[in-house]
Amino acid sequence: MTQANTIDPSPRNAAARNGMTAWRIRFVPVAPAGAQALCQFVDPKAAFAVAETLDPLALPPTAIWPEPVDQLDVLLIASPADIDSADAAWLNPPDHIEAPMPVSVSMGPGQLSWRPGRALVQGVLLRSETMAALAEFAFYESELRRLEEALPPYEASAIADALSAYRISPAARDHWARFGETMESLALLRLTFARLEPRLLTPSRRLPLTARRLVRQLSRRAAIEDRLSALNDRLEVCEDLYEGAVDRITDHRWYRKGNLLEMIIIALLLIEVMQLGGDMVMRWIHDYVH
Repeated sequence: MTQANTIDPSPRNAAARNGMTAWRIRFVPVAPAGAQALCQFVDPKAAFAVAETLDPLALPPTAIWPEPVDQLDVLLIASPADIDSADAAWLNPPDHIEAPMPVSVSMGPGQLSWRPGRALVQGVLLRSETMAALAEFAFYESELRRLEEALPPYEASAIADALSAYRISPAARDHWARFGETMESLALLRLTFARLEPRLLTPSRRLPLTARRLVRQLSRRAAIEDRLSALNDRLEVCEDLYEGAVDRITDHRWYRKGNLLEMIIIALLLIEVMQLGGDMVMRWIHDYVH
């Protein structure tokens, strides 16, 4: 991540109402003209984090499922006295068994709470380094969720393909091409994972020290390291299954083609023997007649 033109999200340039300030950080492949860029990313894909001000009352009141991976809504309440039950409920997860609960970290006298797609900052001034830290963490965490959401279909297929993967039978020939395609898709997921993992484990050195601390705290509270380890194990199981299947299919094909080649060689040798035998018989007949 590289830090681009930073912003100073102070009450002078943010839409505020009832002591609240709202921002939306969007992750886009190209920064729009005139947009306020927080930072720029290169791994696992090229993207910019751009921020725009919002009317706090325009924020969606409840979280949606699936949670967004291309934006983060940030609500700032500068004075804890202005917080009411509706503000606290804004971070409630959507009604889904997989939806995580929010996590919180202390920021001096205040607190920052985060869950996918949303962040609530209470009792402190929202500074540019805090916004940059939020943008970095939210971007990389969203890319991790992309991988976590992309893997289950392969796991479901792996359960159905386990028997065909270990017992190579000509009857399952129609699945062989799909096994190879699945292995290629898993390789792309592995490459993305390899580019994402170090970014999640080590905050960008371009961030100020306080911002790097904030990213580390959010990562610990969101169990990022455990999630990376679990995803790596799940991905490895699928890779082993389909890689082994592709290897066995290749060996089977080589065996079948090898047998066919041997039979062709034997047939050619028999033809040659028959030709030699025919020549000997014709020569014997010619000598006998003359």
